[in-house]
Amino acid sequence: MRRSKQDLPITRRYWPALTLFLVLLACFHGSARAQTYPDRTVKIIVPFPAGGTADLIPRVVGEWLSRK
Repeated sequence: MRRSKQDLPITRRYWPALTLFLVLLACFHGSARAQTYPDRTVKIIVPFPAGGTADLIPRVVGEWLSRK
């Protein structure tokens, strides 16, 4: 004999919805504690010698970010 959804206990009937709710709650829990960014100095490390194009672009971007 097969049971209908109305015959199931409440916990078994709502188990998929409860599981989805708990997964979504766990995913968005970290975003509720957002802090101001950056809260410390950010370093841009360039693995090339000073004076080249690979050094100039991070310096320009770093200056722009420090003004923001």
